[in-house]
Amino acid sequence: MSLAVGQRVDVCLNVAVDDRLINGASCVVKCIQNVQTNQIHTIWVQLDDPSIGKTFRQSTRHLISSDLPSTWTAITRVSRQFRTGRSKNVEILRKQFPLRPPLQKLFTDAKVTTHKVN
Repeated sequence: MSLAVGQRVDVCLNVAVDDRLINGASCVVKCIQNVQTNQIHTIWVQLDDPSIGKTFRQSTRHLISSDLPSTWTAITRVSRQFRTGRSKNVEILRKQFPLRPPLQKLFTDAKVTTHKVN
């Protein structure tokens, strides 16, 4: 997936359920940060609802440099390890940022969205 600053994205994983930073939370990419490598280290997003992720932002405050607004939320790479194959003998490590373009929502995700009709 390609990302750009200013692009709208959705969170596609339950990052912090208690803080409502869950699958489907809408946000805008504000900064893509590399730390001394060619790999992306952190993607900074601004959530549409500022009350979402408030506690999560406080717990990741150490990632915020003085030039970044405190309302931005740090999204870091998530690693998942699982086994596959006929006898589960192949181990796969998947690393990804839990973000997706909003148009990639499944129909089941989209049907939950409600709109006020006049």
